[in-house]
Amino acid sequence: REATIKGYTSFRNVWLVPFCKEIGEPFYADSFRPKHLEQLCVFMRQRCKEEFVRKSTSKVKAAFNLGFSLGKIPQNYLADYVLFHRPNQRK
Repeated sequence: REATIKGYTSFRNVWLVPFCKEIGEPFYADSFRPKHLEQLCVFMRQRCKEEFVRKSTSKVKAAFNLGFSLGKIPQNYLADYVLFHRPNQRK
């Protein structure tokens, strides 16, 4: 838990807050929706590599899952959301 919180806090300060300022919406964890996560990915892709975007957004989802399980946010809208779909693999 501690590592998740530390990683998320850093990510929030470096990426989430500037992103929300750019789109003109304040950042509130309890109102963060999948559309915001998608917009965040677009924002990040302009500045860094895809691998970092994927790892970072998975950390955001983990932090939201933890926040919900600890009762810090009333509903986790990202819980079942799949941002990156894997292509169908045929045998």
